[in-house]
Amino acid sequence: MNKHLKLQKQFQELAGQTQFGMNEIPDIETRKLRLKLALEELCELAEAFGLVDTFNVILVDKANENSHIADTNKYNQVEALDAMLDIEVINCGTIITCGFEEIFDREYENVDTNNKTKFHKSYG
Repeated sequence: MNKHLKLQKQFQELAGQTQFGMNEIPDIETRKLRLKLALEELCELAEAFGLVDTFNVILVDKANENSHIADTNKYNQVEALDAMLDIEVINCGTIITCGFEEIFDREYENVDTNNKTKFHKSYG
């Protein structure tokens, strides 16, 4: 497990967030939460990039493209992992593209500490 995953695991334990093992399926509410959190951060990135209108067009286009697909309780572990890995690759590439690779680890730890202080003052 890499350093960032270890820090995130600690945060989720401190925050009382549910964690599942490899052979368990996250419940639908947990999956909805993770999806919502990811979208919230994409909205922040669109605003930071000055591309809110473009982002909204992308969302509408994707919604129209997927309008025939309904929510189900199905969970495809292989596809979920593939999507998360692809997101990680894109995120790392964006960090490099924006020139943040030299400060990323330090800033990641700052965000982690800040998040943890919301649940336990000893992290401040």
